[in-house]
Amino acid sequence: NGRHRLWTFEPGPRGHRILPDGTHIVCDSERGAVLRLDSLARRLSVVARHSEGQRLQTPAEVAMDQWNGFFFTDAADPRSPSGALHYVTPGHSIRRLVWDLALPTGMAFSADWSTLYLIENGRNRILKFPVPQQGALGPMSVFAELPTSDGSAGLEAAGGLCFDSSGNLYVAYPKVKEVLVLDSGGRSVRRYPVGNPTTGVCFGGPYLDQLFVTVSAPGALMRLNLGVKGLDLRPRR
Repeated sequence: NGRHRLWTFEPGPRGHRILPDGTHIVCDSERGAVLRLDSLARRLSVVARHSEGQRLQTPAEVAMDQWNGFFFTDAADPRSPSGALHYVTPGHSIRRLVWDLALPTGMAFSADWSTLYLIENGRNRILKFPVPQQGALGPMSVFAELPTSDGSAGLEAAGGLCFDSSGNLYVAYPKVKEVLVLDSGGRSVRRYPVGNPTTGVCFGGPYLDQLFVTVSAPGALMRLNLGVKGLDLRPRR
């Protein structure tokens, strides 16, 4: 309905997920930290500032797994392939699983939790990793190549992924001004122009059939009534 209210203020909030216990995980790129907040936005703890002895730089996005742990990307320096993918156990033990990524951002799991998809902005592609067990990844492969930038968006540590219930992958990617839809083979099947660089995407609404899209330049939240049901993939208590 166009109305909104301030829930909390953090210097650089990016990825945000709600855990099964109702607490919130937020990536703060300005603080270089991953935060845990309660439902009233009160800070409970700093989950991560370091991983394996190295200071986090630009925590970007979060993906919850079926074991109530989560992956998060650190986009790091946009001018070099120094980004990483980390895993946090339910007990908040942290491991770096993948490094030398070029501006990694948004992630999404397949319907059976067996594959993790990730946007690598700096190389204009989506990667996928098998997830054989908790906190482990199999060999990386390229799922899809993404359109290259016209130069208007620059190197931005943003981007999001989500699936619909039919297995199509929706891609918000700041180097284009549209939501891309890819089939299970990584082929483009639809495009939804929105007029601004897209930075995040998720399904929502009472019936999970509305697509919400964040955009930049200027910042806004858009809703697309597609009549397509999103994939309801949430870890259980």
